[in-house]
Amino acid sequence: MIVQTLAMATVDVLVSVKTNDGLAGVPGDEDGAMWLSWRIDSLGGSRLDDYRPDHLGLPDDRTLVGGQLPPGAVRAEAVDDAGQRITAVAGKGAWIAVLDQPIQGPRAPAWCWDASGAPVAPELPADWPRTRVADATEPCPACRRTVWDEVTPTDDSRGMRSIPGTNPPRRPPTDDHYAGMEPTPFVVCCACGHEESIGAMIRFSSTSDKDDAENQRRFHEAQQRIRDSQRETLATVQFPIFTDQGWPASMSGSGTSGNVVDSVSVQHGTRADQPGPTLRIETAQNGAHRDSEYAPAPSLTTGFIPRYQISPLTGRTRP
Repeated sequence: MIVQTLAMATVDVLVSVKTNDGLAGVPGDEDGAMWLSWRIDSLGGSRLDDYRPDHLGLPDDRTLVGGQLPPGAVRAEAVDDAGQRITAVAGKGAWIAVLDQPIQGPRAPAWCWDASGAPVAPELPADWPRTRVADATEPCPACRRTVWDEVTPTDDSRGMRSIPGTNPPRRPPTDDHYAGMEPTPFVVCCACGHEESIGAMIRFSSTSDKDDAENQRRFHEAQQRIRDSQRETLATVQFPIFTDQGWPASMSGSGTSGNVVDSVSVQHGTRADQPGPTLRIETAQNGAHRDSEYAPAPSLTTGFIPRYQISPLTGRTRP
């Protein structure tokens, strides 16, 4: 047992792995909490409150992943962007692994198994409604099984979403933080417990096939709401936005990190799904983000990052 006393706290390192910066690991504190830490000589990092794995970026553009072992599990494995399977260091109720790729996007898929090699799925709360996805054919990216359930939490642990048919304020009132919202459902692999979020589709549709004037009014109101939202977003941007001079442009999207806008996309020409010249420029400011070599779109790592998606018909390649 490795025990270290740090700043009046007793730390029990459950598992560790060597990195270029020392030893990373999963320490447990004197209160029984587990942490994913890039250095075992501190409790800095992510607290592991349940069996979902977490990840941290390492200084050498690699990713540290780890988590708690569910009851009965003895081993674990993570899957990187290229589909390579990395066996984790496991023991004492925890597991940890290093992926040879920069940290990005969602956590890498991971699963645990017992002494017989059978996958072990962490138990979810019994009062969370779940329904079998009967037509599922996509294999689990972690354990490769194809049996999924759709689960609806009763808390905010998987995020919150707008209740269908409502239009909650952009900033919920302080007396009811989740006014007009409900827990976000997800799908879970029934074999190993790997979770995938469920995307949402937003579309504007007519409620009347006869009243053209009402349809037009609703359409223009929807367009105005989009423009108002875009103006509100642009008012918070703290970096210049790249566009192609002399070509009509419109904002087509944005991204955030920690509630701060760090990327803005500008569309030129026809829509991406329509025939004709198209140019989309995304300007991003996020010095901490690094794309994996397996990711589809390369990017720079510092300063302002213009990214381009140009149709073959444009003939325009100027930055």
